[in-house]
Amino acid sequence: MRIRQTADTQERLSGRCPAGWTETDWADEALGNLTGAKRAHMLAHLPDCAVCVRNRETWISIASSRPAGARSTGAAPDAAQEPARIGSPLHMRLRRHVAQLARRRAGRRKLAAGTAAACCLVLLLAWSLHRALPAREPIDAYIDRHEPAAAAVMHDPAATSYRVPPQLGGSGDAYVWINGGSGELLLLIEGWPAYSEQDYQVWAVSGREYANMGVLKQARGRAHLYVKSDLLGEADRIALSVEPKGGSTSPTSLRSIFAKLP
Repeated sequence: MRIRQTADTQERLSGRCPAGWTETDWADEALGNLTGAKRAHMLAHLPDCAVCVRNRETWISIASSRPAGARSTGAAPDAAQEPARIGSPLHMRLRRHVAQLARRRAGRRKLAAGTAAACCLVLLLAWSLHRALPAREPIDAYIDRHEPAAAAVMHDPAATSYRVPPQLGGSGDAYVWINGGSGELLLLIEGWPAYSEQDYQVWAVSGREYANMGVLKQARGRAHLYVKSDLLGEADRIALSVEPKGGSTSPTSLRSIFAKLP
């Protein structure tokens, strides 16, 4: 019994599961995204790990506020990976909760000799870089310069617009303007990783069908796409993926589901 208490204490202090199960695993289990052998192994492991018990209880509590019918059924592999709609209270709560936990744990891991000096150096470099870089061009001016044909949809009262905060585990913002009546789409991202051998590709999604809308054009730390297509009138959401240079005929690495179309 003394050995078991010592192990539990070590687990609680470290905040990590000795078997390697993460909070992401328990979040997927609580949201119904796991089936088969992996879920069975995780549940069998619970009696031996206080960390996993606590993580599972936390995510079950969060998932309990999810609307009826929103829990994944596992019927389609790509559907199980799609995040909640960006504006939903659950998705916002998940982002805030994961970000808070990440900040706390990063702070604990980095408490060591020399941390204060390293932080000062980083702040100094960031300040120097900020002084050296010109002010970011306003989005309106950027579109006028790089995609003038898209300026109309930005200011069209019939268009629906979204500002998408950073996705779970990601960084940067995205902006979407959609006019289903005219079949126009403008998507702009900033602060996202830039790839030399890959492109961001946009898809209009209808059920399980992904229609290629094109790849984003990169310019001055941003990337954008403006397109007119009748397929937008049939789509129910917009997706973004990272593809080999030049794009793919179907998505190979789905990155984000941005928004449901009105």
